[in-house]
Formats: sequence, C-alpha cells, structure tokens
Amino acid sequence: MELFGLTISRAKAADDIATRPQYTPNASQGPLTPWFQDYYLRKVSGDFYEALREGIPIIDAAIRRLISLNGTVKIIGDNAAIVKELEDFCLNVPVNDHQKGIHAFLENFSNETFEQGFSLPEFIATPDLKDIAQLRVPDSKQIFFRRRGDGGTDPWYRYLNNFLPSSVTRYSSPGSLAERILAATYNQAIYINSGWEVKLDPVNKLYFSINNENVDPYGVSLMRSMEFCSQILMTLQNSVKNTWERFGDPSYHVKYKTNKKDLGPDTLEGRRQKIQTDFSNAIRSKRAGKSADFVTALNADADMTISVVGHDNQVLELLVPAQHVLEQIVSKTGLPAWMLGVGSKTVQGMAALEVEAALQDAKIRQLAMLPELIRLMSVFLRLRSRSWKTITTDPAKPGDWGIVFETPNLRDLVAQAQARFLNSQADQMGSAARPPEQVTVTPPKKEFAVSRTTPHGSKCACGCKSVTGKKEEHRPVPWPELDDVETGYEDSLKGSWSELQTKVFTVCKLNTSDIALTMGTRMVKGEKDGDPEAFTFLPEQRAQVLNALKDYIGEFDSSAADSPVNWYYGQAYSLGLIQAARMVGQDRPILDLIKNKGIFDEMAATGFGLVKDNATAAIVDKIIPEMEAHVIAGSNPLSVASRLNKLFGDQNSSWERLARTEMSAAAETAKLAEWGKQDVKKVEFTPAPDACAICTALAGDYDIGKCPIPGPDTHPRCRCSTRPAASELEQA
Repeated sequence: MELFGLTISRAKAADDIATRPQYTPNASQGPLTPWFQDYYLRKVSGDFYEALREGIPIIDAAIRRLISLNGTVKIIGDNAAIVKELEDFCLNVPVNDHQKGIHAFLENFSNETFEQGFSLPEFIATPDLKDIAQLRVPDSKQIFFRRRGDGGTDPWYRYLNNFLPSSVTRYSSPGSLAERILAATYNQAIYINSGWEVKLDPVNKLYFSINNENVDPYGVSLMRSMEFCSQILMTLQNSVKNTWERFGDPSYHVKYKTNKKDLGPDTLEGRRQKIQTDFSNAIRSKRAGKSADFVTALNADADMTISVVGHDNQVLELLVPAQHVLEQIVSKTGLPAWMLGVGSKTVQGMAALEVEAALQDAKIRQLAMLPELIRLMSVFLRLRSRSWKTITTDPAKPGDWGIVFETPNLRDLVAQAQARFLNSQADQMGSAARPPEQVTVTPPKKEFAVSRTTPHGSKCACGCKSVTGKKEEHRPVPWPELDDVETGYEDSLKGSWSELQTKVFTVCKLNTSDIALTMGTRMVKGEKDGDPEAFTFLPEQRAQVLNALKDYIGEFDSSAADSPVNWYYGQAYSLGLIQAARMVGQDRPILDLIKNKGIFDEMAATGFGLVKDNATAAIVDKIIPEMEAHVIAGSNPLSVASRLNKLFGDQNSSWERLARTEMSAAAETAKLAEWGKQDVKKVEFTPAPDACAICTALAGDYDIGKCPIPGPDTHPRCRCSTRPAASELEQA
C-alpha cells in the first residue's frame, strides 16, 4: 500500500527492521483545543464563550449584526427644553475610557449581553451629585450574583490580580465565608476563591439580559447550544489547515539504496530516527512558511527515486458536513443566513419573512431595554433638578419627553432612494408654471346595468379617450352594444377603485376633498399658516390598507355569484355569439354560456386574475412604497395626498385598457367558437381603420383555429375584429 507517496510492504525475514510510532500533539480544534477539552455541557465559563467567538468569525459577525438590529435611540416629547437637554446628553456623555454618546454605550452593553447573557453597566454621578459624569460597561465575566438572606441577589465584581480601587475597603471580620458575604455592605471587598470580590451598589447599576431562565440572573448567552456544533466546525477547519500544510505544499521524498554490508549494526535504528526527525522537521518548516524535503537510504546500492509525499492521498469531503454544522449555528443566531454572508437557497419571498422575524426579535429586545434607559434618563434629569409630568414611548401620544427605538433595515434604504427620486421629480414638476388646481376624490358612477346607447362617432360622448387626449381607435364595423358593455365594466372597475382610494385616505388620515395645490404653497381649509406635522404610516395602517385591497379583489372574485367579472364577461360573450350567428345568416347562435361553460369559466378566471394582479401591483409596488418613502422624507400630508391622488388616477388608465381589451377579447373568442360550430373553416382578421403597424400586418385570412384574437394577440388599444372569410360567406 501507499501512504504519503511511500510504498509500504511486508519486509523479508532476513532483514533487520526498526519501527516505532511517531507521536504528534493532538490539537483537533487548533488553538481552541484546550477550551473544548475543559468544557462540559451546562458548565461553560464566560472565557470559553469569548474564545469561541474569536475562533469562529460567523458568531462574531452575528453578534455585531444583532447589535445593529437593536437600532438607535431617539428622544421625543412635547417639552422642547427637556428634549434638547436629553439629546445633548445622548450625544456627549462619556462612555468607558475614551468613547462618547449613548450609542457607544448601547453597543458596549449589547455586546456583553449577547456574549455572556447579561450586562450590568453603571452610571457615575459627579461629586456634587448634579450631573452624570460617565457611563461604564464592566466585563460581565467578572460579575457574580450571590443570594441574600431574603432570597434576593446582589451583584459582586471580582477584581483580577488582587487590584482594588482606593474607594473599596477590605472586609476581613472573623466568621465563616457565608457570614462575611451576608454581612458585607456595598463597596466592601471579601477574599473569595483566591481573589477579592466587591459587593456592588445596585442604585447606580442598569441591568440588561437575554433569554433568562426562571430566577437565574445571568441570562443565557447567544452561544449556548453552539458549543458542540462549534467543536465539530473547529475540528473541520483545523483539519483543513493541517491537510493543506501537508498536501498543499508537498514535501519530496528521496529514496536512496546502498549496500547493507558497509553499514554498522545500528544503521536501521539510526535510519529510522533520521527519517522521523526529517519528517517532523519538514512539518515544522511548513508551519513556519518554508518548504522541506527529506531523504531515505535503503539497503541495496541500485537506484534513486524521487516521489511526492502525500501526492496520492485523497482529501476528505468538507463542504457538506461543514454546511450542515454551520446551518445549526446560524439558526441559533435567529438571523437569515444571507445576512451573515452564507450562501442560501432562500427564495425572495422567504427572505422577506426572515427579515420580518429578525426585526420582530429586535423589537422585543428594544422593549426589554426601554425601562432601564428611561430610568437612566430620569436620573439624569433629576440630578439636574428638572421636573416633568408624563413620559411617552409612542410618537403619536403626548408626553413631556420619551424614548423610541429606530430600527434600520433594507426596506428603509429602498424607501430613502424612492424618496430622493420623488423629491427630485417634484422639483422638476414644480419648476414649470402651472395654475392652481383643485384635487378631489370623486368616485365615478358604479353600476352593472348598461345605459349608454349612443354609438361611436366623430363626436363620441362615451368618454373613450386615451391618456394622451387623442380619440381612441374605432372598430371596422360599429358595435355600440359591446361599447356599452365595455363602458359599464370600466365604470365598475373605476368606481370600486375610487372607493378603495377613499378607504386608503381615511386609514392614512388624509383629506379627500379639501386639498389645494399652489405654486410653492400648500394649504388646507381650517388650518393655520404653516405646514401640518409630517406624514406617518404605521404598521397598523399598512395592514388596514392591505385588508382594503383584499376587499377590493374579493368584490371581483369570479367564484362569487354576484361578481362584476362574471356579469360583464357573460354580456360580452353573449354579444359575440349573437353577432357571429348573424354574420353567417343565422337567426340565433348554436352555443350559449351553458353549452360552452368550460371556456367561459376559464376566461372569467383569467379576467379576475388580471384585476387582482393590476390592483395588487398598484397598491403593493407603487402606492405603499410611495407612502413609506414619504415617511422617510418627512413629507407634508398634503403633499402625500396630492401624490397618492395622482397615483390612483393614473391607474384608471389601466382599468380603461383592461375593460376595453378584455370585453373585446371575450366577444371575439365567442365569435370564433360559434363559427366553429357553424362549420366555418376560414376567417378574416380585419384591423381597425387607424390600427397600429403590428395589427395592420396581421390582416388576412386564417384557418379558424389559427386566427389572432383581438386583444390578447394584438395591440390592446386597437379595435380590430374578425369576420368569416369572403369564401365562407359566398358558400353561405
């Protein structure tokens, strides 16, 4: 067999053989091996968690990401003087030795909390007790909680190297250790377990923790339950290091044969020791960044061969087991894998849910931190002799002062980009002179009955104009009955859409009738000079808007008996059957809705899908992001109302196009189906008089099963139609 390029075979009985195993240190997890050898489940030291975080970068990255998801603190309130004082404190308060600001403080204690399970920072008052001089975050590994006689706990701090500050007094009264602990007062030191521990005063301490269990004050580190998987991962990573040290830069083995009779009696043992020493030196040289080769002398003076040590060995599969272990570690962090730079097969929709889950976890942590931060700010104000009546934690509720968390996320970045675009667009639109205009929300007439009977003409009164103001294309042959159905369906879509707009405006507390735009000035009736407060769009409002959208979509559900989709598609389909029969000289059609129900149901379901997709895209992809963007930009509610009014109005063009295209498609589909039953073989595609180039190029005769259907197969605005081919009419 071969090992590292060496051929190993059974030796001849006559030869002297000297063998001895070569022992190397077993460092399966590399530098972290001693930590894993000493750890036991549920008995983990804080030092081990710190070492584990240093050894596995993804754990450290997860903690940093969780700290950022905790968000930033913002001071709110109606008392401008107190708010300004608190903002100055948050910006300038010293933290630890050289840092400043409340967010440096948040980062420090959050770091300790995720790593060790809890943190016990403190605020230090000035000697005259008139201000807070500093915030400090101690090393949680040196903090211990000890039970009092009443069952409560007191925090103790262990000073390393027997160093005690001058403010601490040593307590060495006689008695048992338990008696001394119970009798100790704050800032007294007791010698416990070969070190001095000081009882801490909780008055100026803040307490933060995660994942507390029962009455355990230590909390639970983020890394608990990672220990076993981390040991496997470190073993895999260390094996990669060792493998590439051996095989990545292979050593060359030179075999040299010589005559045994010329060598002394200790040659085999000396040769073995020499090979072992050379091999060890080669490995040490590699770890020092050098290459190394070695030579073996054999017993017959014949030839010399050079081989690569380890060349024929196969490296074990690493990716699959490492991925399996890594997934368990990532799942414990509560963060999406892609957020930590780990490849994931998560689809886009799932990624959005993962972000929502991570943000919800962050919100829970924020609520847990809020009481202690309010306590800190209250102490600061009392030291400065400030007074207040109410504290708020909701921007929508009054209060002299308060605290809210702002959590950044990717959606904010997108919204900010959209806001910048909208502001730029508004600036461009505002630069052009335009007279003031009244912006109102007026629902169009919504009804199922068809009332207009005036055919299209040069002075058409049906309102069928394109968005450019040009007259819409006319049919090759007037069809006023179908025009009426189209208009009715269009009115139904627009009417429900306007009702949805009114609901959205109501949910967002926007005025629907008293909005006025002037050049450079926005005013609303009954309001004093100046802009109203900034527009807000809360998660609850977003949910209400989506529910209103759901109601709009449900109104047109083709599975409902009173759905406008079924009614109007049925009218258009019936008109198509009737016209098809008349065009081939028949009194009545062979088909009807009942006989052709399968095709009709499929058509109605497709029509409902178009309504659903159009409405969803307009609300979810345009209107909701627009409102979120205006929240980020701090826009005036009147500006938001005007902008949303335009977006809802623009969508009416889509409803017009949908109604006219789909009704024509339903009628033309019915015509082709009826002609098929009438044994018509050839049909003629007839473009509208002013059809586009695409539709004009389709003019001509087709087999009935291959004829383009106006609408789905052609330009949606062109009023093209089909008729039996001339040859078919002659035969009829």
